[in-house]
Amino acid sequence: MPKNNTIIPAVILGALLAAGIAFAGYCIGNALLTARTASRYVTVKGLAERNVPADLAIWPITITQTGNTLADVQKRLDEVRDITRAFLGDAGLASDTISESPPRITD
Repeated sequence: MPKNNTIIPAVILGALLAAGIAFAGYCIGNALLTARTASRYVTVKGLAERNVPADLAIWPITITQTGNTLADVQKRLDEVRDITRAFLGDAGLASDTISESPPRITD
């Protein structure tokens, strides 16, 4: 059984260690959050301000289809994909700048 004169320093040491670990976790989490949000913006500083057109945009579009057979779903998905591509083409986007990801199928 430990003596009374060693319990208090052990409790203080444990509390300080726990506080240090919690503070380190907070700092690491805050640094990761700041690093992720900082990459989404561009800041330009100078003597004048002006709007600059973007040369790259990522615009994820999700299309969802449901059905009883895969063939029916694939047919409707192809139709909607063609309509979406036509809409984007009418909006001025070149067809070679549009990329598609493979469909995700959930049974």
